[in-house]
Amino acid sequence: MALPALRAEDWTTLDGRSYHGVKVVKVEADAVTILDDEGGALIPLAKLPPELHTRFHYDEAKARVAASTRARLDAASTQALLVEAKQRPQAEAEKKTKPVASTPTVKTGAITGDPNHHDQDSLLQGGLSSDERDPSYPAGNADGKNTSGQRHPLQVP
Repeated sequence: MALPALRAEDWTTLDGRSYHGVKVVKVEADAVTILDDEGGALIPLAKLPPELHTRFHYDEAKARVAASTRARLDAASTQALLVEAKQRPQAEAEKKTKPVASTPTVKTGAITGDPNHHDQDSLLQGGLSSDERDPSYPAGNADGKNTSGQRHPLQVP
């Protein structure tokens, strides 16, 4: 269904509720979604005055079917949220009782904390064992060059 032009107007429902600065966002068979000065709302078409029924092509039979479908879907969503809410404390309790696997200690660089990044001093002093060195810069000659002749980017020339 095509939406009417977005223009701000004031509405008062059949039960006396007032909406100011109304802009229609969506029209469905049973309700209209609006934005107004106080935020937004989903208003059942049955609560709107007859001139708005005409504008939104209100059909009472179609509205009843749509409202019933909406109610069923809302009930299913509510039930799913209740089940999830019951399961959440159990899952959190299980997390707390599970032992935490210990992680191996890795010597990391002083600059970044990255296990493959070592500070300049440890590189220059050869402070890393061969299995701790960054494999892309393997231990090399006494001049600090690796076996390919490249210097480590942090190493002083």
